[in-house]
This record gives sequence, structure tokens and C-alpha cells, in this order.
Amino acid sequence: MLYIVFFIIALASMIILLYFNVNIIMSFLITFIILMVMNYIVGYIISKKRRKALDSDCDPERYLKMLDNHGKRHNNKPIIVSYLAVNRAAGHMLLGDYQTAKEYLEGIDHSYLSEKNGSLLAYTINLILCYYELGEIEKAEILYETSLVRLCPFGSRLKKCWRA
Repeated sequence: MLYIVFFIIALASMIILLYFNVNIIMSFLITFIILMVMNYIVGYIISKKRRKALDSDCDPERYLKMLDNHGKRHNNKPIIVSYLAVNRAAGHMLLGDYQTAKEYLEGIDHSYLSEKNGSLLAYTINLILCYYELGEIEKAEILYETSLVRLCPFGSRLKKCWRA
């Protein structure tokens, strides 16, 4: 549906610009910029609605449905699939379904998660919580002692002092 709206807007902007005798290359460039800005705005709005469903509304079922819709569009991109799996696990944890959350988390390819954007930290914290809730305390403690300590978001100076 969104692609059709973008296509109509692109077509309309090209026709309007060409009607006013704007150079065809400039028309393509302006149309491209308009579409990129619109794509950014739409992505921001959708992301904000998803966050609102989880944060302020605390409606994990709606959040999971939104993630499913997002996943249908980006199912062939492994990095997005990994991020969505971390988010799905968080939704299932809020529902109290820790076993399903653990299965999502254990099925993630770690190479797509990053320390820089916090996805690896969120993954690790969620997996530790799942292990604790499911009674796998030893696994949780091992993961805490090995991974979480390394991933904590300290400043670079503090990390250097801490290693010394």
C-alpha cells in the first residue's frame, strides 16, 4: 500500500515539475529527494508507534503484530531479521512467555548484532532474564559474568581504567 502511495506522489511530482518546465534531470533529482524525505518521515512515524505500543501503552500483543508486519517487508534482510527477533523476544517476555523469548534469542546469528548500537547488549540482557525466569540460573550467571560485564555501556575512559 505504501509503495503505491509513494509511486503516485513520485508520478505527480514529476508531472508538476515538468509542467513548469523544470529540467528533466532536476525533476528526477527533486522527486528523489522528496521520496527520500517522505520515506524517512514514514519510518520515523511507524517506529514511534511501535515504541508507544510497548513503552507507554504496554500492549505487547499489538507490538508483536506490528513487528510481524515489519518483518513481512524485510524478511530477506538478515540484520533486520536479527533485530526483529530481539524485539519479538522482548514482547514475549512482557507477555510472560519466556520459553518463546528464549527460543527467539537462541536462534539469532550474533554476527548481525552490534555493541555500538546496543543490540548485542539488549540481546544479552534479555537472554539472561529468560534463563533466570526459566530456572536456568547457572547459564544466566555464566552469561552475566562473561558477556554482560564486557558489554556494559561505560565510557571509553572508564573501560580503560577498569581493564587495568
